[in-house]
Amino acid sequence: MIDARTFVTLQELPEPLLTVYLNTNPGSPSNCRSIPGYVAWLKTEAKALLARVGNSSKSSLQTQIHRVEQYLHDERPGCAGIVIFAGPAAWQVIPLHVEPSNELHWGKPHVWQLSCIADRHKPTCAVVIDHSGARFYARTSDGLTQFAEQEFKIDDSQWKQKEHAHMAKQGTRMPHGAQRDLYEHRVES
Repeated sequence: MIDARTFVTLQELPEPLLTVYLNTNPGSPSNCRSIPGYVAWLKTEAKALLARVGNSSKSSLQTQIHRVEQYLHDERPGCAGIVIFAGPAAWQVIPLHVEPSNELHWGKPHVWQLSCIADRHKPTCAVVIDHSGARFYARTSDGLTQFAEQEFKIDDSQWKQKEHAHMAKQGTRMPHGAQRDLYEHRVES
């Protein structure tokens, strides 16, 4: 998912940069059309953004908008949302497991919505422990994914001897014979 390094990397991308947040959820009715709703939204907002920017950066912005549109035409995202950072010397696509609000920005990389998503959806882990060991699972967009396993190893070098080795105090009942417990029973405990 999104970690602190990602935010540092995004802040260091060369400007000007087109930042595009898109709700690409394939289950949304508006995204099930021949032209998905997020593509139609992007075309409308791109025209409005082109009208607001100065003449000096219009051609660069138009090039980046075309790159994003071509990407969306070639690669139909199957995730709930994506963030695209596109610039003359940069291209980064981040799939999201939550639906973002559609946004379009030109200039500095806009990471505010991404940081809000990262804060709300912190990575989580589940640990399953049994007699054989521990298994570690991470929550991802696909459900739980196992990422590590640790076997239990018992160090019996410090265990007390199985024989009875001390004398009972006067007045207490002393059990007779060796008081062995089964090795397996002790391991199970």
